[in-house]
Amino acid sequence: MKNRFLNHLEYMHQRADELGITMTEEQGDKLLQYMYFVLHWNQKVNLTAITDEKEFLDKHIIDSLIIARLEEFKNAHTVIDIGTGGGFPGIPLSIIDPDKEFLLVDSLLKRVNIVQRGVSHLALKNVVLLHGRGESLKLEGAFKSGGDLVIARAVANMTKLSGYTLPNVKKGGYLIAFKGPNVEKEVKEALPKIKKLGGKLIRIDDLSFGELKHTAVICSKI
Repeated sequence: MKNRFLNHLEYMHQRADELGITMTEEQGDKLLQYMYFVLHWNQKVNLTAITDEKEFLDKHIIDSLIIARLEEFKNAHTVIDIGTGGGFPGIPLSIIDPDKEFLLVDSLLKRVNIVQRGVSHLALKNVVLLHGRGESLKLEGAFKSGGDLVIARAVANMTKLSGYTLPNVKKGGYLIAFKGPNVEKEVKEALPKIKKLGGKLIRIDDLSFGELKHTAVICSKI
């Protein structure tokens, strides 16, 4: 077990270096602790279909950290993760960037409660959990005016996703929708909804990293 843990740790640091992300030993340790936490609770509540540890590292941990390459993430202080599920991408991002404040939102209370346990287990001081739906959130505290950045990973098509996310972006803030490849048609169909909600499409970035094929649809709130 110890050797496997160390091998995973080395692999994760290597991939983080390739992404240009600085990761301390403590942060790497917490990321792996969270993986084992999710896999343990996944036996009781469905948090992920991925149970192979190496695949989990790639498709949940590293996949989440890709977002940290974007300037909109780097410049944000408050980040809202809509449809966080098992805590992705919010938990990995909160671990590698402890100076930001994160609000993780999910519509299933069981998932929210389990992720909250994980936050307490890792003693993460910059993460708040909220049970609710993106289109009807009551934001408070640092997030009362919305987030500097709202992120959503594989939640819904862009038209529906705009309704879940853009109302929670503060004016002057950004939405990053993490999507698969070939999203141009989907985005084009969503443009009227984006505009209606006060958003503006900025760009579509190719964020593919090795076998992880992604695009980021980035909108500003004007």
